[in-house]
Amino acid sequence: MHTPGQTTQLMNRIALAKPFVSSVLAQPTAMLCIARLFPKKALGSLSLLVLTTFLMLAPALVHAAAVTLPPINGAPCASCAPAGWLVNLPSPDLINGNGLWPGGAFYAISDVSGPSSNGGQMALVLNIEKLQTTLAGLIPGQTYQVSIEWQQATLGLTLGGGTPYTGGSLFMSVDGNATIYPPVGTAATDTWQVTTHTFTAIGTTALLVVGIGTPGFTAIVFDD
Repeated sequence: MHTPGQTTQLMNRIALAKPFVSSVLAQPTAMLCIARLFPKKALGSLSLLVLTTFLMLAPALVHAAAVTLPPINGAPCASCAPAGWLVNLPSPDLINGNGLWPGGAFYAISDVSGPSSNGGQMALVLNIEKLQTTLAGLIPGQTYQVSIEWQQATLGLTLGGGTPYTGGSLFMSVDGNATIYPPVGTAATDTWQVTTHTFTAIGTTALLVVGIGTPGFTAIVFDD
């Protein structure tokens, strides 16, 4: 038996939760989960308290959906984008890894610790360079995750001298909401790392931009 004070506290908590409940109930995924967990008759008899408690716990039980990105592969090239991607800020390159830069033999790439876990080619971005792709088939209000595998790299003159492009951070943006992910170690010491970017869809499509987040004489490689 609740005391009057306990009842008042309970009702206040329910009142505070109502906006949250309404917003969650508006999501198709939430209604689907409830319909599967509770039969129609049982759902009709659920008290507001039980439903509120369930919905308050539900977000912790729902995992973000992973988005599959177009593979970053293709013949090495300078100032280009792989199939399914477009150049956002010029001019990214597509490379195999360490070795001569595809734009000319006067530059060489180093500090790339072999292929990524997906193998094949990778994007090389310097200074402010970025690629973009459109994510389709999204459900508004649903939480999604996109993962990029990346590491720092170095691009320098083949004969030495000058200022090499080396190291930097990862830039990821979905519909203009950007995050810059700092590196671990230096270009000479780091290895491939996976960064996962989480976002909530506001429409059925979204624009993903991936590139380097540190302008200047900087360089990273990334794959998906």
